[in-house]
Amino acid sequence: MVWTTVIITAIFTIWVIGTFYVLVIAKNTDDQKDNPSSIELLKRQAILENQVALLKLQLDKIPTKVLESITSSGNNYKGKLAELIGYMKLNAQYDKVISFGDITDFIGIRFATNTDKGSIDFIDIKNGPHAKLTKDQSKFKKLIEDKRINFVKVRVDTQIPKDSST
Repeated sequence: MVWTTVIITAIFTIWVIGTFYVLVIAKNTDDQKDNPSSIELLKRQAILENQVALLKLQLDKIPTKVLESITSSGNNYKGKLAELIGYMKLNAQYDKVISFGDITDFIGIRFATNTDKGSIDFIDIKNGPHAKLTKDQSKFKKLIEDKRINFVKVRVDTQIPKDSST
């Protein structure tokens, strides 16, 4: 829910900055006739810089893996927007949302409660009526349907053996 608010705020801020920028350009064009003061121009610049800084702060709060998944995939812009909107929706539905970004876009985890058994869902965001799973995604889906899923714990020994000669 927090990420939904952050992302919506970031999108709204982008809109505000864009609108403000257009208004400043239009105002500057009108003001060129009146030759605006340096103070007025500095005020406008300070306001714009403040809005940009606020936007950067909002975008910095979005997990890097989510942004990488959205921006590095081969999807078009509509697909990337669909992934971002999907991520916002998923955050409201799951206890944990993990950006995966390869065969599947996200892993959604709902922990068990008194009224729900909980689940782990592999989620791929598709945009448009003709979007299809890739061959690897179809194979992955088949493994899940066949319940061929395991939890694998790997133990790695990081201790360095002591030299017996010292």
